[in-house]
Amino acid sequence: MVVLPGQPARARPARRRVWSPPLVRAVACFFFLSLAHAGNGIPPPAVTAQSDQSRFEFGPSDLSAGTAAGVDQARADRGLQLAPEPLTREDPAYPRYGIAESQPIELPGPSTVLSMSVDGDTPSGSRAEVWVRALTDGKWSEWYELGNLPPLEGVRTLQTRVLLLAGDGAASPTVRAVRGRYEPWSGVRAAQVATPLAPTVTLMATRIGMVGKTTANGHVIVERDHFVALPSKRALSSNGATDYMVQITYRGKTTTEPVWDIGPWNISDDYWNDSRERFNDLPRWTSQAEAAFFNGYNGGRDATGRLIILPNSIDLADGVFMDELGMTANDWVDVTFLWVNAPTPPRRPTPSVTPKTPQVTGTVGTSSNVPAPSKAAGYNAPPPGSPVFLPLIIQDPNGWSSSWTIQNPTANPMGGVVELYDSSGAMAGQQPFGLGPWASDTYSTADVPGMGSSFSGSAVLKSPSPVAVTVTEDRPGMDRMAYEGISTGAVSLAAPLVAKDNGGWSSGVQVQNLGPVPTTARITYAGASGPVADESALIAPMASHTFFQPANAALPRGFVGSALVQSSNGQPIAAVVANTTATGGATAYGAVPTGTEALSAPLLYKHYNDWSSGIQLQNLNPSPARATVTYQGTGLPSPGMSQSVVVPGGGSLTLYQPAEAVLPEGWVGSARIVGDPGSRLAGVVSEVHASGSVAMNYVLGRSLAMTAAAPLVMKAVDGWNASLQVQNPNPVGVGIALSFYTEDGDLVHSMPDAIEPGGSRTYYPPTMPEIPVGFKGSAIVQSTTGQPIAVVVNETSR
Repeated sequence: MVVLPGQPARARPARRRVWSPPLVRAVACFFFLSLAHAGNGIPPPAVTAQSDQSRFEFGPSDLSAGTAAGVDQARADRGLQLAPEPLTREDPAYPRYGIAESQPIELPGPSTVLSMSVDGDTPSGSRAEVWVRALTDGKWSEWYELGNLPPLEGVRTLQTRVLLLAGDGAASPTVRAVRGRYEPWSGVRAAQVATPLAPTVTLMATRIGMVGKTTANGHVIVERDHFVALPSKRALSSNGATDYMVQITYRGKTTTEPVWDIGPWNISDDYWNDSRERFNDLPRWTSQAEAAFFNGYNGGRDATGRLIILPNSIDLADGVFMDELGMTANDWVDVTFLWVNAPTPPRRPTPSVTPKTPQVTGTVGTSSNVPAPSKAAGYNAPPPGSPVFLPLIIQDPNGWSSSWTIQNPTANPMGGVVELYDSSGAMAGQQPFGLGPWASDTYSTADVPGMGSSFSGSAVLKSPSPVAVTVTEDRPGMDRMAYEGISTGAVSLAAPLVAKDNGGWSSGVQVQNLGPVPTTARITYAGASGPVADESALIAPMASHTFFQPANAALPRGFVGSALVQSSNGQPIAAVVANTTATGGATAYGAVPTGTEALSAPLLYKHYNDWSSGIQLQNLNPSPARATVTYQGTGLPSPGMSQSVVVPGGGSLTLYQPAEAVLPEGWVGSARIVGDPGSRLAGVVSEVHASGSVAMNYVLGRSLAMTAAAPLVMKAVDGWNASLQVQNPNPVGVGIALSFYTEDGDLVHSMPDAIEPGGSRTYYPPTMPEIPVGFKGSAIVQSTTGQPIAVVVNETSR
């Protein structure tokens, strides 16, 4: 949908854009066929006879005598210009906007239009577009550009539509008149005209939302509104008019709605026409977005280069989506184009759709065309708790610094304190905090009174109410790391991925003692065939100790495997694994306390925008574990593709998605890993950009929950954006409610959705216009149907 003003609406992921008409000459002419409006007592534009050819003219006051928005009616007698306060939209070149339609003019009889011209001015920084439509045989055709003008024969009525555009500080364009010539039409219509056919086609539909925004025809969207958007200006009805209508049917419910906006994705993709404005190499009834999503047309991108994350070909206003059709999620609908005369095409497949994640722009799988993000980090949605433990907090050692974001996931105000401990277990400082309902705040060691310029240790957050916490680690010239706060410790922890100079990657395991007395922590390293080495250290209460794999002489260079961390005397421990590479890449994840039979991986890649992923599985049982891995996502049939793997007893196994032949190139999706009864599996998903200097990860094996918190979510904050990936690991569909809150706890946007069995959804704030640019806050994802969900958050910066 093209909303003015506004950006690509919602993500279900999202993907809306502001209408930005294509570049044209100083004044462009468009032709359109249409049904006359009532005269409203206004004299029609002049029609003058001259020998065999006659002239018609839409004069200065005629041009806005129909409907108008954002134009100066007080100066109508001097020509059409922008109002002092016109419509606005998010377009840096032409943010000021106005649209006006003329009264229709009636020609003396069926006529052939010979030519048309425009009298107007376009000062520097402005632009004007003129469209025309005509009424033939009692039926309006679509609006047409001059370059795509069909034969205008048998015309009885003409009407103009003028679009005025101007940059900030630029003078308004002026359109004084639209003139043309015509002559009587000598043709004869066939007596037996076939009964008009209104074709029906199955299309992916998405919800518009965006209450309060302005559509391309000047309509201001209201709650539970009723209209649709199609991706071409040719079929745009006037504000309040019903010249172009569609009938939509979904699961036994049917409604008829007008086309009042342009979108989704493109603005010149009239895929319902035999001779379409653009993309003529595509078959009729296949939208460019659908071809890009399923077949990689145009590198999987729309006409402006944005990644197509959903194959949606029609947008529905909220009242249509929720009230008339009862839809709860994006889905396939049957759409009848009531103004089009053509046979219904054969019914097409309607596969399950998993949204793609638009982290970067460019051509899929071609690093030279894809700008690499400068930094990235991923974290699991942390389970709220109190206390919450942060094993790795650093300030300035080797340039690294930590910050932590605390989220209040409740409707009640709360407060607490953050206690920092050095490596000896001594308290190094305290930082009190207070949060209103649903609020969040970010702190660093620099905010803690009395802290010096250098610190390496751990922290504990204490509060009478549960909080959710995420930690980010930054270093100039390096990638970002992130991990979630740990609310529950254990005497034994699984670290599925550790390394010593393997492909340039090395790791360190930071272990924190959560008990009241000292404990000896022992870490045992295992490769694919079993244990390789071990080491141990005494850790004071609340303190942490770093096991740095490159410093362990017993580990061979090039080692990659897993680790088991154990407490010697029953004291609970927590651990964070930090991985870095000399090229700048960095990731971090929290070790998991127990293994489980089933693991959920919400987000995986195979050469998707130069991102690829690998799953490192760890078997905590001494005997081999057989597991079934089921992939779902783009290009895979429902319910996905499955394969069987065996994870060595006490060892680990790597599943590298680019090496999986069942996955197509450019694939993005999710996976479910289910072991035999009694299996104890853990895992880590690593997501690495082809540049090698940017990576993200998240852990597999944490308990699923019906409510997930995301403490740090951003939209264009110092170049950072975040996306939420929500997976339904259940054999039945799940409904969710997703809410975004500012740091002060104000609700910015809330939306329902539904996820099919085993499926996943991406929610990307940059494609959600309800979330303002510069947003920094948090999110809550709640299962509304009683099934647990898995949620991960990815942050990227360029």
